[in-house]
Amino acid sequence: MSTDVSGSNVKEDERASSRPATDSGTSENREKWRADLRDLNVRVWLEGPPPSSASLDSSLRRNSAFIKRLRQPNLSESKEQLLQELSNLNLRKYLDELVPSLPEMLWRNTSVKDRYAAVEILSALHVKFGGDEFTKSLLDTLAQELVPSAPIPETSAEQAQKEETTRAARYRALVRVATELVLVGYVGPVDEKDVLGYGLEWLFGILRGLLAQDRDHLYVSLVQGILRSFGSILLASVPEHEAGQPWGTAQDSDPAPKAPVSEEWQTKFRRLFETYYMTLTRHVSRLHASLQKQAQRNRDAYIRHGEVFEDRQATFERQAKDTKTLMESAQAIATMLHVHGLHLADPESEPMPKQGVLLGAKSTLAEMSARTEQELASGRSPWEDEETRNFYTDLCDLHVHVPPSLLAGGAQGDDVKKLSAETEEWSSLASLLDRLPLLGNRAMVDELAIELAFYMKPTARKRLVERLLSVPKQRWDLLPYYARLLATLHPHMPTLVELVVEQVDQRLRRMGPRSKVDAQTRGQCIVYLGELTKFGLVPEHIVFHTFSRLLSDFGRVSVEMLALLVETCGRYLYRMPATHAPMHSVLDQMRRKRAAHHLEEHLCLLLDNAYFECVPPDVPVVAQRTLSVKEQFTVHLFEQRLTDIKRDRLYQLVRALDWRDKSMERLLFELFTSPWRVRYDGVRVLADLLRDLQAWHAPFVVRVLDRVVEEIDMDLGQTDYMAGQQRVARVRYLGELFNGQLLPPEAVLDQLWRWVVRRVHRPDRYDDFTRVRLVCTLLQTCGESFHANPLRKRMDDFLVAFQYYMLTKPAPPVDVAFHVEQTLDALRPRRQRFPKKEVLLQRLNKILPLFYQRDLTSIVAGLVKTSGTEREPTNDESDSDIPSNVRDEWASSSDESDSQDDDDSLYDSQDESDTSDVEDDVDPEAALDEQADEELERELALLMAEAHAAPGWRHGGSATLERTRQVLSGAPVPPAAPASGTPTEASPDFMTFSLLSRKATQEIHVPAAASISVRARQQQEQEAAERQQLKAS
Repeated sequence: MSTDVSGSNVKEDERASSRPATDSGTSENREKWRADLRDLNVRVWLEGPPPSSASLDSSLRRNSAFIKRLRQPNLSESKEQLLQELSNLNLRKYLDELVPSLPEMLWRNTSVKDRYAAVEILSALHVKFGGDEFTKSLLDTLAQELVPSAPIPETSAEQAQKEETTRAARYRALVRVATELVLVGYVGPVDEKDVLGYGLEWLFGILRGLLAQDRDHLYVSLVQGILRSFGSILLASVPEHEAGQPWGTAQDSDPAPKAPVSEEWQTKFRRLFETYYMTLTRHVSRLHASLQKQAQRNRDAYIRHGEVFEDRQATFERQAKDTKTLMESAQAIATMLHVHGLHLADPESEPMPKQGVLLGAKSTLAEMSARTEQELASGRSPWEDEETRNFYTDLCDLHVHVPPSLLAGGAQGDDVKKLSAETEEWSSLASLLDRLPLLGNRAMVDELAIELAFYMKPTARKRLVERLLSVPKQRWDLLPYYARLLATLHPHMPTLVELVVEQVDQRLRRMGPRSKVDAQTRGQCIVYLGELTKFGLVPEHIVFHTFSRLLSDFGRVSVEMLALLVETCGRYLYRMPATHAPMHSVLDQMRRKRAAHHLEEHLCLLLDNAYFECVPPDVPVVAQRTLSVKEQFTVHLFEQRLTDIKRDRLYQLVRALDWRDKSMERLLFELFTSPWRVRYDGVRVLADLLRDLQAWHAPFVVRVLDRVVEEIDMDLGQTDYMAGQQRVARVRYLGELFNGQLLPPEAVLDQLWRWVVRRVHRPDRYDDFTRVRLVCTLLQTCGESFHANPLRKRMDDFLVAFQYYMLTKPAPPVDVAFHVEQTLDALRPRRQRFPKKEVLLQRLNKILPLFYQRDLTSIVAGLVKTSGTEREPTNDESDSDIPSNVRDEWASSSDESDSQDDDDSLYDSQDESDTSDVEDDVDPEAALDEQADEELERELALLMAEAHAAPGWRHGGSATLERTRQVLSGAPVPPAAPASGTPTEASPDFMTFSLLSRKATQEIHVPAAASISVRARQQQEQEAAERQQLKAS
């Protein structure tokens, strides 16, 4: 009995606290009533409900009768009886039935006394059962009731307007009760420091969700009711100001010392209501401008015809009445918010652009904009970005552009015989339908919808349905525009959309997993259904039935269709509150089936991509490093002004940068190794700038050269066609670096040979011409530098291999063929291209041994070979000297394009006679040994010349060394010693030196003009003179 007495005491406290609120209308009594209930509710949140009595009535009849009486109107008259029954009933078993019935009780009782009685009854339930067991579930149900519902596609415009009016009235009553519950501490959990913090955040989210979706400002009465009833509590008193601008503190205001709402939340609510008021004023201004234009058109029609049609006049009067109502509401809201009133634009001025009520997206307040951008970035919005959102939600209103008589007449139907007689009208309709495949943006869709509205008779709709269903297979890009066209016409022609949706659904039903329909048609129907769904034109049962059929089969075709449908409209269905629960079930079932079935890799990838398109993974946002001012200037200098500034000035600016700063050096290294970031004509300037920096930053230049060559080599093992421009830019950069004398000729020649010689680790597809494009780019950049001997001979050898490489591939595209012809014409204009494969193969058998031999020599020997003369290859270098793997490569390549042979000749008759007139009795190994001896002699001569040179010559720079190499390279090859070993007369052009080695002593012939020979001859002359003096003495 003690428990029952405690419950009775709580009940008596509630009755005592409720009397001032219901008996007196003064604000002091209301605040005292709220404070008493707030203390009671907060104590339950913090300490929990009191223990219930065991003697409570649990009968089904009395508990059900109590729940039924709660849903009746005039709740204030039966409040005392309901509270008395509540203290005697055990409703714990009937909470599942009680909680869903309470929102109906709240919106049925709209008067102030009934609202206070409802709050007291809910507080009594909260005290009886506690927050965890009862209140949280009620708050969730109430929040779900206040979520804006999607419009039903099948309803007409008049019926939809009635439903919106009823829904607005229900929302107005529920929001008032919800605000009252927040102020009495009913919404929790609560904190001792901030009792109303959680409740105010909950209320703010509900209001923001309602007002953000109110595009037509149907909830103006809701905002008026809140401001009229709770404006003094939710908003601080401020002086009159401009909406959206900062406000000060009212001079004559004396804020209450114990305000239940903090100043922070008062600021948030004021910004929310002021933003809504701003969008309302823009909407009223647009309606006013449209009304003025309509009035002008009515006057013109009266002057022209002597009367104004009844339907047009009725529409004008209805629009004038609606506009006047909105203007009065806007003025009332401005008065309650203490902002400046509505200023209507001049009737002759242009109408303002159409804007929706998207709080946080269209708002001028920075806080709302940042919050909406955060929602778009985090994936909580149904749309990817603001442009996509406007495409699917901001539709054209045909009432503004089309007379209502045509829209209404099209809905009722016209005489078909009269329509068929109007051949001119049919021809105009046919021309409009022919514009359907030309749609490319929102403006074109809206313009076509306005023009089609003039011809939308019942017979014409059939033709439009046929054209909208006959989309070309390859034109999937038209499907969103077709869906937007249907969504624009739907409010006035609902049967048109019904026919299209029905036909698309029937096609998908016929396209079963075992049907022989091609993938293009099947995928087109799926995307069409998804686009119509995002415009709200497809009933929920159709799209979710499609999901169910695909999930039940889950074969290869069904998986592809399922992934495509989820990618198209899954995000929209998952993020919309009305379809979130069923779409979540679909995604969960898809994930479980994906894990249970052993699918192919590409099918798993399709399902994963579709799932993460709807539910993005929770990954941290990558923090972008902000460049400093100097780094931004450097990037601007390289990417924008590289070709505009003079070379000397550019060199000074780059030299003036802080090269000791590691971040600046990394940025410069990235810019110098990324030639695609500069303009195409700036690649040469970039290479020249790097050459100028070599004297001051030589290690940096070496790193850049290494990175460029390494990245070009890495590209050979990749087939990423997305990086084609970067690959071409690197190759052109390599040629410009060679032109700037930063790279030796071997780097260019070796790179060219790598492109035309196949390797296992460098894949090259049979029909891929990427390497051909790279070869042509490099040759056009620096090919003219190989005109002089001995580089000309090595370039000729490469061109033979390149042409043979071209013959191993199919016929190239037109652009590649033109590129190759242009390149070869610039390098060898007198040579004939692409002779027979046998001629090229014979020539290659003589070139490849030298190529592989050069590939295995040391770096110093390679430098000596570059400066030395190349001997003419002979027929003695036969196929036996070619490695077996190389012979197999070229042999396999020669089998691929036997049909490419022709009768052209690579060389003229003189060249062919020169290459064939050689001796056949020389041993190939002896010839290679002879060549190695000659190269060794040239290398030794160069080293000895450098060793015995004067100090000034050694430190004279690379120019002197280059001149010495040119002298040695131009010197004739000394004659070989006779086989018999008999001494011969010394040649006056050479001087003989003896080289001692472990094997034997060799004689080396050094040119007489070389410095070592001159010094040796001078020393011999001095020694001879000394001997003569000794003999004379």
